[in-house]
Amino acid sequence: MPATVALIGFPLTLLVAAACLSRMRRDQLERGGTRPSTSAGLFVMFAAHGLVTGLASWRSAPLLSEPRHVIGLLVAGVGLLLCLAAMLAFRSVGRVVGVTNDQLVESGPYRLSRNPQGLGFGLFWLGYAVLQPSPWSATGFVVYALMMHAMVRLEEQHLRRRFGEPCSSYLARTPRYLGLPRRGAESENTSGWR
Repeated sequence: MPATVALIGFPLTLLVAAACLSRMRRDQLERGGTRPSTSAGLFVMFAAHGLVTGLASWRSAPLLSEPRHVIGLLVAGVGLLLCLAAMLAFRSVGRVVGVTNDQLVESGPYRLSRNPQGLGFGLFWLGYAVLQPSPWSATGFVVYALMMHAMVRLEEQHLRRRFGEPCSSYLARTPRYLGLPRRGAESENTSGWR
């Protein structure tokens, strides 16, 4: 059963992700922001991906019976806290879901990472993969990372168009995911994972 769920669910998740990201790009180009229905679709996409990964990889075991359980829970917990802190830095539900983009947020966790929400949720997925190690939980983590990276690339293009030089300056000095902020960075490195 888990293999069937994963073999059907992961490709479906990627197809839905492609459709959602295409619509997100179209919304950004045509409307200057994401429609509420597109944001809802992205939420459903990530929730469905979580459900598929959970159903495919969950094995019942006494929680905290092994050191990896503690490590997995800690990593997942830190990830969720980072994601929450990033959402709070937006100070608006509309900004969290991409419907409102009236200002470039550079405070809080956004000083250290351009994408702390995605990074936090990625840490959650990594913690889950440690907690429930299986080929399916590892695949779930990789699929999440690919979907998030594609979404981040679209958002960066949109924000650069929307905010111009202030955004380009922010992109140049702040790591995409992890790393130390660069002071006075003249060159713009927005390619790759950094």
